[in-house]
Amino acid sequence: MFLTIITFILVLSVLVFAHELGHFMMARKFGVRAEEFGFGFPPRIFGLQVWREQRLKKNAESENIAIGLETRPLPDGSKIIKEIIIDEKKEIDEAFWIRKFRFIKGSREITPDEEKYGTVYSINWLPLGGFVKIKGENGEGETEPDSFASRPIWQRAFMLSAGVVMNIILAAVLIIAGFTIGLPQSLDGQLDARAHVSDKAFYDLLKGLILGQGVTADLPGPVGIATLTGQVARMGFVYLLQFTALLSINLAVINFFPFPALDGGRILFLIIEKIKRSPVKREVEGAIHNIGFALLMVLILVVTLRDVSRFGGFFKGILERIF
Repeated sequence: MFLTIITFILVLSVLVFAHELGHFMMARKFGVRAEEFGFGFPPRIFGLQVWREQRLKKNAESENIAIGLETRPLPDGSKIIKEIIIDEKKEIDEAFWIRKFRFIKGSREITPDEEKYGTVYSINWLPLGGFVKIKGENGEGETEPDSFASRPIWQRAFMLSAGVVMNIILAAVLIIAGFTIGLPQSLDGQLDARAHVSDKAFYDLLKGLILGQGVTADLPGPVGIATLTGQVARMGFVYLLQFTALLSINLAVINFFPFPALDGGRILFLIIEKIKRSPVKREVEGAIHNIGFALLMVLILVVTLRDVSRFGGFFKGILERIF
């Protein structure tokens, strides 16, 4: 029982964390600020900000070295202003970067003054995957260069799709790892007979999961997936890798479905923006995503309650062992 729960939490955490890591990496690639990237879900236990500062090593003490400002125009007409070093007499012997750290305790809000230190990398209390908070993901900051809302449509589409792509990559890695490790063998080099039995049972489970037959027809929700995860884990590590790969692909497909609150739904709004040459009003899009999210939560709740009612004895046994 506890093996099932622990394994399911670990598998779910890997899938969700990989998905959010994809969004985070693509945002960084396009220069969009990630305000926080966390393992687990809030409340936050602690966070860490990491940034770099430049230090100058001079040949001699001098007052001729100063910090100036450089303005660089962008294609959309806006400008980026950054600091540059003015060293007309070539008195700087070496310029180097040092890495600095800043510790944040608890779940308090990050102040505007603290935001300049960069992304908060956090560990949170609920050990279920992770999350990324991207600046401008809800449409704010349209005039700020490091905001999601200010980026071209194609870049926003790439950032929204990155989580799905990362889940597909994860699935490929797990499948390759499973085949690399291979099935157990006997001393004469032949496949163990038990491996054949486990192999057939595993693929029967996969068939049921895909076609909605057998055990999965009765357990289509989170409880059913958790139960299957526990069964596969008992078959062996290789089978668990392959099963996790299948779940990762399923997560990618579901997230790419054009339904509000999902990545596919947000991409659909980008397509609408491209066609009508103007974005949907932020309030309207936000309301639609909120409704979609509420519907998803209701669906998950209904399916979970049905699963719990079918497995009342299973949960009763767990509670009796605990108390």
